[in-house]
Amino acid sequence: MLFEGVKVELGDGLVLRSATAADVERVTAFNERVHDVPGQVGMAAQLGMAVRSLMDGHVPRVGPGDFLVVEDTAAGAVVSSLCVIRHTWRYQDVPFEVDQVEFVGTHAAYRRRGLVRRQMELVHQRGEADGCLVQVIDGIDWYYRQFGYEYALQASRGGLVLDPPAGSGPRSELRTRPATGADADFIEMAYRAGMERYQVSAERDRGRWLADLEGYDPANYHRPTIRVIEDGAGRPAGFCSYWSSFHNPVRQPTRLWVGGVELAAGYDWSSWGRPVLDCLQDLAAELAAERGVPPTTVNLRLGDDHPLYRLGAGRPANPREGTIWYVRVDLPGFLRRVAPVLQERLARSPAAGRGGDLRLSFYRSGVRLRLDGGRIAAVEPWSPGQDEGDAWFPELTFTQLLLGYRSMAEIEHAYPDCGAADADTHALLDTLFPKRPSYTWLTV
Repeated sequence: MLFEGVKVELGDGLVLRSATAADVERVTAFNERVHDVPGQVGMAAQLGMAVRSLMDGHVPRVGPGDFLVVEDTAAGAVVSSLCVIRHTWRYQDVPFEVDQVEFVGTHAAYRRRGLVRRQMELVHQRGEADGCLVQVIDGIDWYYRQFGYEYALQASRGGLVLDPPAGSGPRSELRTRPATGADADFIEMAYRAGMERYQVSAERDRGRWLADLEGYDPANYHRPTIRVIEDGAGRPAGFCSYWSSFHNPVRQPTRLWVGGVELAAGYDWSSWGRPVLDCLQDLAAELAAERGVPPTTVNLRLGDDHPLYRLGAGRPANPREGTIWYVRVDLPGFLRRVAPVLQERLARSPAAGRGGDLRLSFYRSGVRLRLDGGRIAAVEPWSPGQDEGDAWFPELTFTQLLLGYRSMAEIEHAYPDCGAADADTHALLDTLFPKRPSYTWLTV
């Protein structure tokens, strides 16, 4: 467990420590109070179930010791808390560890005392000690910038909306059925093949799929529902995953939020894409009928790019809905980690065999890449001083380029203090860090 054994006296009777199995009920109740949303019936209970699922050992790599709590010892109360879920993601074919920070909250009477800052510092220290180079969080606007985070990776923003079709009755030759643990190997195989489209993706082994299928309370809104897509002969053709209020008896269903769709080998998108869209609309209509409500929209939230987006169906989703990951990166360490990918890009470009230094200035700090015959011989911290270097990036904007979220030209357009020394350097940056779509399964 990430924080097991942590105990820090903060003064005024406050103690920062790792949670234990004895804290499950208190931490669950604390999150229900702090994260409740007025007017959203049942939200507090759903959040509580999500926290309990993480603390009770049903989700891989997460347990009580991955939660931090600040306790007011005089009152015997939890007054601030967060948790960290460690994942493995991939930068093309290079795996790297990611700490997802979740359920960050402080009781109103204890805010503006730096309690979240102390916990975030500990998250970063433990990550550094473990060699975890990246932290991500889906949080409130601006707030996490003060801890070294930058919006730099797609989570669930954008996508398409399919309105209910005219008429009634099934429209597709495809059907869906609830997935079970017996489907985990099939789903993992289809998912892994689909992730080849993306620069950054979440690694999900069989254990992670089993956790989604079996590890959560069925009434937990944060638990994705996964269904196998079958063809007319009953053969598994793919899978879909979605979140919706259809399974919450206290909330009115408003939409089917589809977070994942992949096809199995032998089912190409050009032939099967339209039937998949029809199948999802059939599913939405079926779920609505079970609740006795009118058919609802299908919202496809499948990252920046997906084959279903290219079929000319639907309408763009509200660009303000959904989330973008805040990301914090150990830049020198991460560049070393993904050096094989960068070298492969160089080898396939006009810059193959290039040597010399590439000095990246972040104004108050920097990184130097030493190139030797097309190989990245070293990545070192570098201090810009009076020398602007070969390219310059304000604040944390280089993270956007590194992860393919924005192109060099897009960052230059938004930030006048971003640029490259010459056209050759600009071309090299485009080669090393192209804009490419990513897909990271949003999970708690």
